[in-house]
Amino acid sequence: MNTILPEPDIILDPPEIPEIPLPKNWTDYTLLAILHVIALVRIVILNAAN
Repeated sequence: MNTILPEPDIILDPPEIPEIPLPKNWTDYTLLAILHVIALVRIVILNAAN
């Protein structure tokens, strides 16, 4: 039995990525390093919970 589903009324667009202001004299590499540290900490916490 073929059922034709109606088109959804909701359009899911990805949220806008906020611009993170950096302190003066910080480079983009500093922000990238901080984001990597946060990602590693998240992995460590998730693995420690098991």
